[in-house]
Amino acid sequence: MTRLFNGVFKGGGAKGIVYAGALHEVRARGIWFSSVAGASAGAITATLIAAGFGPDEILRLAPEALPTVKLNVFAWLGGRERSLFTTAALRDWIEGRLRERLTSAPVGSITFRQLNDLGPGIELNVVAMDLARNEPIIFNWRLTPDFSIAEAVIASSAIPVAMPGRRVLVRRPGRTNQIHRLVDGGTWANYPAFIYRDPSLRSFFGLPELDEPNTLGFVIESTEYGRERGERLSPSAADAPPGWAWPPAAPTPPPGKDDEVLPSSPIRTRFDQGSARRMGMAGSLLTWAGLRWLILAAIVVGAWILVATWGQGVLAGDPLDLPSAYQRSGTVLLLVTVIIVVSLGLTIVLVTIRFGAESVDAGLPSLLAATSASIGVARWVGNAESDPVIRLSAPLGISVVGFKADAQLQALAVIVAAEQASVQLDARFDNHRDDATATLQAITGVSDPEATYLERYRKLAKKDGTSSTSGPMFLALFWGILLISLFWIFPSVTAVVMSLLIGIPFAWWVLFLLVRGRMHNQAMSADAPVPPHPLRRLIPGVVLLAGGYLVLGNPQSVSDGEIIVTGGLVLGQFWEFAAGVFLIAGVACILSGLSRISARIAARRYRRELGEDSPPHVA
Repeated sequence: MTRLFNGVFKGGGAKGIVYAGALHEVRARGIWFSSVAGASAGAITATLIAAGFGPDEILRLAPEALPTVKLNVFAWLGGRERSLFTTAALRDWIEGRLRERLTSAPVGSITFRQLNDLGPGIELNVVAMDLARNEPIIFNWRLTPDFSIAEAVIASSAIPVAMPGRRVLVRRPGRTNQIHRLVDGGTWANYPAFIYRDPSLRSFFGLPELDEPNTLGFVIESTEYGRERGERLSPSAADAPPGWAWPPAAPTPPPGKDDEVLPSSPIRTRFDQGSARRMGMAGSLLTWAGLRWLILAAIVVGAWILVATWGQGVLAGDPLDLPSAYQRSGTVLLLVTVIIVVSLGLTIVLVTIRFGAESVDAGLPSLLAATSASIGVARWVGNAESDPVIRLSAPLGISVVGFKADAQLQALAVIVAAEQASVQLDARFDNHRDDATATLQAITGVSDPEATYLERYRKLAKKDGTSSTSGPMFLALFWGILLISLFWIFPSVTAVVMSLLIGIPFAWWVLFLLVRGRMHNQAMSADAPVPPHPLRRLIPGVVLLAGGYLVLGNPQSVSDGEIIVTGGLVLGQFWEFAAGVFLIAGVACILSGLSRISARIAARRYRRELGEDSPPHVA
């Protein structure tokens, strides 16, 4: 006898493939669903279940759905879908799978009413975010009977920026109709269990009251298995990381009752948790006061140059020359306009310097937490016996937008998900597994999933230190030969070639080197906030500055003779370019070293505030 639940499936993007493995174990224990609800990837899984697909069929179909989400290469040209990915093919795929089961449905998009009338009797609820009302919108056969199921699922999968949002016409009796914008349900309701557990919501929308919610939730955690904090791989391919266990245990959120909360100083440091300063390069630059002062200085210097140059031109000339007077008056008008624009820019920069740090540092994480397609849910979800939840994790290599995961990695994902679900189902329910049901390891044909994943994990994590150097050596040799050939054939364009082939990559490297210290200092774990020693940046910086000065201080002489003159010009341009490289790199290294000095001071203050007198040593 099948035991029925209301299934709730959380969003997770491409990680949703793990649901296929969990459903395989659910079915093997005689458990299935009378109603399903989901957001984003969870909405796709819920739709397949409501259409009557079994777990093994979903296992077969899941890998087909991932490749339908493609990069929208020409998004910047403008069009209907300006997002990073396009979901038109995914919509057609969902429509096609529904048509496979509802063969008697009329021509056109299959609606929620048609699924309810012609389907297997499993109610479908799809959740998206209505930006006009700032609340989730629920699609089902009672509330939106004539709405396209595929269109609702795509709206629920519309991760802002990554995937295109949808537009719907809202007809309001007695009032003006409106067009509403919809995005991913994960922006507000990534785990829509409220559909079954909130009696006020059901009463408000006229949904029938449930005597017993009887839900079974499925949650994909954000951290991939194998990415545990502090885990390191052994250089030997035969050794597993310390604490490695296979299959990986189901993710378990830490209990909140063990945390002790005490008051702290209002002074901010770079190591505050929940700060934009810990968000990599973007957070480092946006919260760097020096960047705002550099922008202000650039505007002031630019304004001064414009005023000095144009002012000199305005004051010069014969005041009795009418054409010249008209020309000068036009210049004055242009100068006034520039001054106004520059003043406005200065005001904006000054306001940014005054309020920008706090608005970015606190506002950006708050914005991401409030309106982001996060794949995390509250730690307490599923903790009660009456609220069973199956927590799953994806392997390293399948991210939220990792739609290009290969077949082997997908097989590993469903195998581990099945193992994780099996352990939790055994602990939650007394339904015994049907031994006649084949294991996913046998179905997928992966004979040794642990060894297979360890091999992939080493390559993805890039921690084994065994990567080949033949690729970089070949590229260096190729560029070197190309540059030498161009110098010999086109000596007059040496500077242009050097700028294009070396200058642009070098500029990116200098920018990275400049903010690297801030990235490392601000995005470190608070368990060991000791930045590297600044001398590792200051000493190379001084050496590079000295090298650049020595090169510029000894100009290359050019002797007589056509060949000698040509060679001298090439070498002269090369040495001048090299001197510029040394100087810029030296300045970048010194700035990075100074950033490390300030970070070490902040780290000592942070340690004192934590009450830890002896910070760990970091070389």
